[in-house]
Amino acid sequence: MTVDVLPIHSRRFASQCVEVCRSPLNWVAAATWLAVTLIVLEPARLRAGDLTEWAGLAALLSMWLAYLLLVWNARREGAENLRAEMLMVLQGFAVLLADYWLAEGQTSILLIVVAGQLMHLPQRRRAVAWLLLFNLLMLVSWTARLGHPAQVLLWMMPMLAFQAFSALTSHYHLRAEQTRDALAAANAELLATQCLLEQSARAGERLALSRELHDVAGHKLTALKLHLRRLTRDSQLADREEVRISSELADEMLADLRGVVSGMRRHDGADLRESLQALARPIPGVSFALQLDPDLRVADVAQAEALLRIAQEGITNALRHARSQTLRLSCRRDGAQIELCVESDGPVAMPIHFGNGLTGIQERLQALDGELHLQPLTPSGLRLCARLPDAPA
Repeated sequence: MTVDVLPIHSRRFASQCVEVCRSPLNWVAAATWLAVTLIVLEPARLRAGDLTEWAGLAALLSMWLAYLLLVWNARREGAENLRAEMLMVLQGFAVLLADYWLAEGQTSILLIVVAGQLMHLPQRRRAVAWLLLFNLLMLVSWTARLGHPAQVLLWMMPMLAFQAFSALTSHYHLRAEQTRDALAAANAELLATQCLLEQSARAGERLALSRELHDVAGHKLTALKLHLRRLTRDSQLADREEVRISSELADEMLADLRGVVSGMRRHDGADLRESLQALARPIPGVSFALQLDPDLRVADVAQAEALLRIAQEGITNALRHARSQTLRLSCRRDGAQIELCVESDGPVAMPIHFGNGLTGIQERLQALDGELHLQPLTPSGLRLCARLPDAPA
C-alpha cells in the first residue's frame, strides 16, 4: 500500500493553524478575555490619554499574546517544558498588573483561564504554588486598595472556587486524554500482534499442507506414473486408449500438484503490511503515510516481530517526544536486506540521547545482525532507519 502525500514539512504550519482555530477551549478563552476587556476598560479614559488605562490595556494584550504563544508552543513542543511554564506565569502577572492599573475586580476572572493552563505542568505542586502566589498578590493588592482583609478575602472566595473548578477540570481532562492515548496505543499493539500471529499461523498451515501434498500425493502420483509406464511396455496393452489417457492424466495431475505447491510456497513467511497498517490505524490527529512493498514478506517470524516492534517504538517516540503531526512509515526489501524507516516532522534535540526506547531497538537489531541509523531532517524532524539481513525462506 502506498499513500502519496506532500513533503513531510509542507503542511505543518497550515495544519497547526487549523488545529488552533478548531479548538473550542481557545474560542472560550478568547470570548472570556474579550468580555473582561470590554467590561474593565473605559473608552473615555483611553481617549483622554490616561496612562494607567493604557497600561492596563497593554497588560491585557500581553496576557492574550502570551496565551497565543503558549497554544502555539503546545502544538509544537507540548505544554510540559520551561517555555510553556514561563508563558503561563507571564499571563498570571499580566492579569495582576492589569487589575492593579485598572482597579477593576472583574480582571481577576482571567486567573480562571490561567488556572486551567497551569494544570498541564508535569509537577502539580508547582502549578498550585503559582496559583497561590497569584491569589496572595491579588489579596495584598485589593487589601491595600480597599482595606478590610477579611472582607476582601470573602469577596475572593467565589473566584478561588472557580479557579479550583477550572484547575480540576483541566487536570481530569488531561488524565482522560492520556488514558485514551494509552488505550489507543495498547489497542494498536494488540491489533498488530494479532495480525502477525494470524499471518504466522496461516504461513505454518500453508507450509505443512504444501509439504504433505508434495511428499504424500506427489510420491503416489509418481508411483502411479511408473506403473502406467510399465503397462505401456506390454504389447497387449500398449495400444489401449485407456492406458494412454490414464498416463496423460497422471502427468497432468503431477504437474498441477507441483504448480499448487509452488504457488503455496511463494506465500511463505509473514505479510507485514496488515500488521503495520493496524499499528497506524488508531492514531488520531496525525497525518500518516504508509509506503510498503506490495510483495513484502518476511520468512522469519522473529524478524517480522522485531520489525513490528521497531516501527511501534519509532512511532511512539515521534509522538511522545517530538509532538509530530506527520509521520511516514516505509518498509521495503533492498537487495539482501529489509529496510524499515520512520520519518517524523517534530523538533529534535541534538545530540540524540538513547533512552529505553532507542536502546531496545538497537538491542533487537543487534540480535538479528541488523543496524540502526538516525538522521536529522531539515528544517526539523528525524529519520529512523532499521536495516537487517533478509532471512532465507
